[in-house]
Amino acid sequence: MRCAKGLTGLIVGGLCLAACASEAPASSDDTPELNTFDLEAAFLASCEDVVDQAPTAEGDEPRLIALPVPLNPEDLSRTDLDRLTYVAGFQLRLEEGDWLGGLSGLEFVTDKNLLAVSDAGTLFEFSLTETSEGKLGVSSDFRSHGLYDARGKRLKGKRAADAEGLDWKDGRLLVSFERDHRVLTYDVASCGFSARGIPIATFDGQVDGRSRPIDSNRGMEGLVSFGDSLVVALESAGKDMVQSARFTPGADRLAFQETLLPASGLKLLVGLDGYIDAEGRQRIYSLRRSYDPIRGNRIALYETIVGVDSFFIAELAGPMTVDNFEGISVLPLADDLVRIAIVSDNNFSDRQRTLLMFFDHTPSLPEDS
Repeated sequence: MRCAKGLTGLIVGGLCLAACASEAPASSDDTPELNTFDLEAAFLASCEDVVDQAPTAEGDEPRLIALPVPLNPEDLSRTDLDRLTYVAGFQLRLEEGDWLGGLSGLEFVTDKNLLAVSDAGTLFEFSLTETSEGKLGVSSDFRSHGLYDARGKRLKGKRAADAEGLDWKDGRLLVSFERDHRVLTYDVASCGFSARGIPIATFDGQVDGRSRPIDSNRGMEGLVSFGDSLVVALESAGKDMVQSARFTPGADRLAFQETLLPASGLKLLVGLDGYIDAEGRQRIYSLRRSYDPIRGNRIALYETIVGVDSFFIAELAGPMTVDNFEGISVLPLADDLVRIAIVSDNNFSDRQRTLLMFFDHTPSLPEDS
């Protein structure tokens, strides 16, 4: 994300720390404090003991197979979807093995590289290709990496490793988690993917105005940063609006409340991303999902200009190519063109697919509200 000059409406606050793992586990006394806001000092301290920066990929990766999928299997030439133009889409699977799955967060690193995170605590690096005719593709080569805690130990088990939201900025990675509700940050630029995950925000599951905590599996699905500010959103919806958090400097927990993110008939928010436009406006793209046995999965996309208004972009449902989409990333290609990528979580089930789809979108104007 590009840096913001200031925030209005639902976003205020600051990010604090990131750290990197050495080969030996750190003691609790070595873990940086939560509310340290001297970023440069924190990053310097976090990498002092890093000696071995060997690759941390899972090993020799099998070949990735990306099978092209149409927008509409009943009309193969169709590329329009409400306010979106379909660019390309793929079903991803491995030539050997079935451990590619559970993808719930997605982020453009560059226009040719994507980072995805699974709810099993694994990061995946995907590379995009382009033919001489300009057709988008996905390389058969990819890399996978484990996520680590503040002591440099691999995150394992559903409670610790249920990663959902993803944000990347200048080599600094942010990951939000359900069940053990927290946001961890990683200094990948300095320490590679062996970086330690340092908690910068925690959440006790209690939302203002609710008598009971949220379900452990309805946590921080959406995550986006703007410069030194962070916004996260819950999968659990309020009565009329999505629950989003304001993260304020010095706070040791996230306080959720109803915010300006729009209400939707598809109430479950499952992904966020955003950017700062040429006029300095913060734009947030949100992905919503609903499922029932009759209609299946239905996906809706919205665009919010913070402090201005929210705009419906598109709904993806049968007979279109659709599955359990949870991750979204946006990449401005020009002032009037944004590339949107979405990825689906197959829940490691043979009845679902890992889909990666790309669309182009013309950003809304404030006067459209």
